[in-house]
Parts: sequence; structure tokens; C-alpha cells
Amino acid sequence: MSVRRIFLARHGNRQDFVDPRWLDQAEEPYDPPLSADGVEQARGLGRRLAGEGITAIVASPYLRTIQTAHHANEALAVPIHLEPAFGEWLAGDSFERLPRLQPRALLAGRYPRLGEGYVASGSLRHPETLEQVRERAQRGLRELVRQLNGTLLVVGHAASVVALASLDPKALSVPCPMCALFCLEHQGTRWRLSINGEVAHALPPRR
Repeated sequence: MSVRRIFLARHGNRQDFVDPRWLDQAEEPYDPPLSADGVEQARGLGRRLAGEGITAIVASPYLRTIQTAHHANEALAVPIHLEPAFGEWLAGDSFERLPRLQPRALLAGRYPRLGEGYVASGSLRHPETLEQVRERAQRGLRELVRQLNGTLLVVGHAASVVALASLDPKALSVPCPMCALFCLEHQGTRWRLSINGEVAHALPPRR
């Protein structure tokens, strides 16, 4: 029986994490872009995955995840699809409302590898519990496996990536730093985590 691989990655570092003043002038504070080091982390992710046979990237519709997918894709050159099921955890005590995400038409002009033909499994909701995040992320994974062939890369957020990595019942501890890489292997009805939080590609080079 063949093994299907799904790579998972958290987005790179955020602009508001390195420059809190960004929030003072942000049009949408709930949708920050990558920071300069986050862009380099994403490029490192792409270089790490070159040669792994990635056929498509499926990203959360937030700007930082799309940008992570875009810069990783410099080394992969595959279609990028958007899936809200892998979006941020919109906990009521952290978010006052749904984020105003950039419209697809605007994103397509900036990120030309955004693909057509993938049908998203749902939409974002606010507020939601961590268990609801887990349910929608895992539903999204089932849907992308059904719609897309080959080896895939999912770019999400800490909560959604951990929700997917936890499909392996033996994955008792799943740390998820910025741009951390995971790999789920699917065979029959079982998921196995073969990479758990790899970060070497996201570290700055030694001087």
C-alpha cells in the first residue's frame, strides 16, 4: 500500500512581532504580513522542500501564510490554493471580530501562482473553541486529500498545524515555532508524523 505525504508548516515570523508600532498604522491589525526575517524563513522552507516532490501548496487565506507559501514556492514552482480551514484560531479573548482578509482578486495580482479549481471546505468563524479549530483543520485535510493528488504542503498557523500533526496518536508533544516543518504520512486509515517541528531551515545562517 502506497504512502501519501502531507508536509505541514507554520508561517514565518510576523511584522507585528518584530515591530509592534506596525499596529498603530495597520489597515487590518488582524492580518499582518511577514517580517523581513519571516520572508527568509519562508525561502529556507522552500529550499528545504526542494526535491521532496511537492505538487501543490495549500495555504490559510491570511497574508502571512500566503506570503510564506509564495516565498517557499520560489524553490518549488507549484500551484498555491487557499483553504480557510487552516486559518488562525479566532478565540474570543484575542479577537474582537473576524479579520478583514484581502480579496482573492487583489491577492491573485500579487501572487500569480494562486491556482483555480480547488474548492475550500468552509469559512472562518468567530469566536471558536480550540476543539472547533481542530475539527475544521482536520476536515480541511480530508478535503484537500480528496481533491488534490501527490505530495502537498499545507501552510497554516500554530493551532491549525498542531491540530493536523495531532492526527498521529503517538504525537504527544507538538511544539510549533515559526516556520516549523512537519510531515504526516498517510497509509490506509492511519496518519504517522515522520517530521515533528523541524526548524533548521528557518534559523539564520551562522557567521
